[in-house]
Amino acid sequence: MKQKQKTHFHKFTSRLIEFSDRQVNRAMFVMLLIATTAVVINIPNIMQYFTAQPSEAFSSANPNLPPLDNGVPVPWDKAPWGTGPSDVSPDVGVEKLLVENAREPRIHNNRVVYRVCSEYDIHGTYTGDIYMKDLNTDPTQTVAISTAPGMQSWPAIFDHYIVWTDSGADWQTSDIHLYDLTTYTETNISDSPTTNSLMPAIYGHRVVWIDRSFPGPSDYKVMLYDIDTGTTEEVDTSGAEFPWAPDIFENTLVWENLGTYGEPVRVWIRDLNTGSTKSVSTYGYHQANPRIYGSWVVWVDYRHNQSGEQYNTEIYGYNISTPQARPTRITYFTDLGGRALSTAIYRDVVVWSGNEQDHYYQTFDVWAKKLSSLTSDPLDTTRLTIAEGLQIRVDVFANKVVWEDYRNGNVPSIYMFTMWQ
Repeated sequence: MKQKQKTHFHKFTSRLIEFSDRQVNRAMFVMLLIATTAVVINIPNIMQYFTAQPSEAFSSANPNLPPLDNGVPVPWDKAPWGTGPSDVSPDVGVEKLLVENAREPRIHNNRVVYRVCSEYDIHGTYTGDIYMKDLNTDPTQTVAISTAPGMQSWPAIFDHYIVWTDSGADWQTSDIHLYDLTTYTETNISDSPTTNSLMPAIYGHRVVWIDRSFPGPSDYKVMLYDIDTGTTEEVDTSGAEFPWAPDIFENTLVWENLGTYGEPVRVWIRDLNTGSTKSVSTYGYHQANPRIYGSWVVWVDYRHNQSGEQYNTEIYGYNISTPQARPTRITYFTDLGGRALSTAIYRDVVVWSGNEQDHYYQTFDVWAKKLSSLTSDPLDTTRLTIAEGLQIRVDVFANKVVWEDYRNGNVPSIYMFTMWQ
């Protein structure tokens, strides 16, 4: 059982929307971005729901490393680690420390990208570089993707493409950079002297992000870059005045709309084929941190926050394929006095960071649930981690879950949980 330490966790993980963007200067805006969270995971005994895609036939961004076994990912149980039971149950899977002094992990196929923290960053000065670990190669080996001056943060990966926010050495503007692991080339895909480009997401050949103009009144836009054609376009957000935190799956784009002061945050969806745009819920409380996979969108929902504080949050979802359906409640933490922090989805599985009891306790674990269990057993939930401190910013691919972990105090590390078949 964890030691319950009463701390004001919300001071560490308060969402950026609690701040008035129009009252924050550009440098502070970029620093506050670091405090936002994005979380994803998975669930045990569900390998029948996953079919991992094969990697490209290369080992990593370093051409001097040995190639993969014919370019095919090594099965997880043949990897050079993962030999002990987890703290949760040996029937669930195995946990492994991947990288120390690192944060913001994302995984696709067998590659994990993340931001490496400097000593200054750990103590409050925001700097960092983008690195990658190839799970098919030596687990002690890491590959530098970008070590440019200034801040590189919030990486995302799809297949052999990596994107991130690059704030540069002068911290005056931030751009989105794209790295191609097959050609070892880096490209600035949003170079503009009058905007901050933030929070990239990628699926297939499309990259999306938020552009925030300056100086003067802030103007928020969702931008889309086509890797195949090298073209960039502004996405019509049709009524969503302040879009934020975009995510993309195939031809569907989701984001949260910050709204004007005093208005609730809404989750919006746009079909890139038809151009149709709509809000998924009109409930009178915030919906934030949307993630999408397949026909399901999931988000952090504040409708159970009757006290008016920031704590009582749950995970809700919406099935795009049944447009007349209402949002579905996925977690039931607030019934126990707990909180779900942020979420993500992969196929049939929804994952999140949360605690099931007192929301003041600085202990957040990684949890998971199958969407297919919502009708048969809506309370069926699996805890994947039991550790001191915070486990946040989770991501998942196939049977592997990665997250940012603070079990050793204020120094973040990245852990991976491999689920048994």
